[in-house]
Amino acid sequence: MPLAYGRGLSTKSICFQWTAWAALVLYLFTLPQVEYLFNQTWGYWQYCHTPASEIECVNGDNYTDLALSLGRVNSGGVVVGCACGAGVLPDAIGMCKRTCPPTVSTVDMFSLSYFCQTSFGIGATATFTAFPWINLWKDSVLADNELSSSMLTKSDPWKDTLLLMCRFSLFFFHIGFLVYQMLPLHIFPALHAYSTSFFTLSCTVHMIGVTILLLRYSPGWRTWAYTVLWWVACFFLMLFNFWIPSPDDYPFLHYWGFNYAEALWLSVAFLLAPFFSSLLKSDSQQCSRVEDAPQD
Repeated sequence: MPLAYGRGLSTKSICFQWTAWAALVLYLFTLPQVEYLFNQTWGYWQYCHTPASEIECVNGDNYTDLALSLGRVNSGGVVVGCACGAGVLPDAIGMCKRTCPPTVSTVDMFSLSYFCQTSFGIGATATFTAFPWINLWKDSVLADNELSSSMLTKSDPWKDTLLLMCRFSLFFFHIGFLVYQMLPLHIFPALHAYSTSFFTLSCTVHMIGVTILLLRYSPGWRTWAYTVLWWVACFFLMLFNFWIPSPDDYPFLHYWGFNYAEALWLSVAFLLAPFFSSLLKSDSQQCSRVEDAPQD
């Protein structure tokens, strides 16, 4: 049975949701290019102070040679790189990085946490997720209104439980994500890891509840496609979380696999808002056509 509450959704509102989501996806997947643009092309590497000798390359390259070739020699004659919260974004040159504090392995995978440890990275992430967060909460209210007023759900004993599950999990997802940004990796490595696990688990619980609701009350190819896409994103996130490819055999996957798996997972999570709004709008139009059809 189609959902009808989307009649109050304007086309402009839905277009804005898709635009905000597309901007977030572009940001998540182009962080290495954004780092190079700011630090190298526009010269913001001058605000970096990590000695190049402390930055390691998993593929055996010499970072000092790379930095020299890029002209990263400060006024004191020291060859430097961007790490530990300095610069616009941490270095993403080749397959070289330095994880802070030094007690953490210096040769490790790239991740969104790695990029979001500078003031610019934290602020940019907060900016690009601001409207997607608003849209998620807005659609949560729409879902409540739709399912609370629909005759289809009046006798469903699971409806209230699923709605409560979705509300609380979205709340904890949001709180966990805010704490994740507040506790950067290079200063609070353990707390950052805990907050990441917390918002990941909360989001997963939220998406399980949402997909069950959608499959129960608006089953169709679009709902199934989104559900499959979500679990594919979860699969890749778990794959690179528990399986670290060999740097000798798969150097790109070793260094970048987890970063892009995270970007895909967050993109699909925030896709829920524009997808759900579009689904409501489409179903409401279908309801209108049924109601306007001549009765025998």
